[in-house]
Amino acid sequence: MFAGKAPNTTFVELSQRHDAPGGSLRTRRVRYGTCKQPGTVFGDSTAYPVIRIGKDGKTVGTVTPRLALPDTGGFHVAIAASPHDSRRVACGELVL
Repeated sequence: MFAGKAPNTTFVELSQRHDAPGGSLRTRRVRYGTCKQPGTVFGDSTAYPVIRIGKDGKTVGTVTPRLALPDTGGFHVAIAASPHDSRRVACGELVL
């Protein structure tokens, strides 16, 4: 997570592994707070496209929310079961 090339944007690269292989669809969101105490979505939730898990159980993607990178604060990535099922299946803390 670092400042984006365009003004007032943040670039986030998200990678995931050890998921069920075979094309499952997931949603990922960078959120304020921690996995134990989650906050709201960082940026507009439409900035986070649906991702497809590869045959090897891995995926890598990028998002660029239209918000300036904060100087401080806690953030995490929450991964949902599917685009229509918001149950969290994985979570990871982010470090600025």
